[in-house]
Amino acid sequence: MSQLKIGFFGGTFDPPHLGHLALARKAFEQMALDQVLWVLTPLSPLKHKTFATLKQRIKMIELMVSVENCFEFSRVDLVRTPPYYSVDTAKLIRQQYQEPIELYCILGADSLKYLPKWYHHKEFVFDRVDGIIVADRPGVTIDMNELNSKVPGIKKRLYRIDMPKINISSANIREAISEGRDISSMVTTPVNELIKNEAVY
Repeated sequence: MSQLKIGFFGGTFDPPHLGHLALARKAFEQMALDQVLWVLTPLSPLKHKTFATLKQRIKMIELMVSVENCFEFSRVDLVRTPPYYSVDTAKLIRQQYQEPIELYCILGADSLKYLPKWYHHKEFVFDRVDGIIVADRPGVTIDMNELNSKVPGIKKRLYRIDMPKINISSANIREAISEGRDISSMVTTPVNELIKNEAVY
């Protein structure tokens, strides 16, 4: 029996948007994954704060994972103490399965660019995951030779996803809300309704 292929998509998701959804779907389809875990991180080690409360972000992720049967909300980072390093998250995810799995990290190119700054990034890339699934982001250019010089061998661990570049970011959504602009083209309808009803931002 072949091993399960699991993709995990981590982030603060503040808020989760249609770009996240498209990437998760494309990763599932193009990599023939069995499941995509949405891993909500209370606070990223590379970010100083969040805007929505943790409870509100949990609600939004619950709405996002309900869209597809292949999605699951992983609380692996919610039940442990900080800091929330991806190298530890990956280890804990593997421990949740009785049998060995193939584990892939799903990233946007903007996150991949900063991977060399991650805690124990070489251990993460070569020991904790079987590969990194990455999608291009508008306005983000990565010098692969430079990245490979900082993390030798990483090129062979990358799997590029073929998808349109979606110019949506959580920061752009928060800015639009602060300016009173409509965000219905950037988030799912249920997430939009929750943001409005709870005045999240």
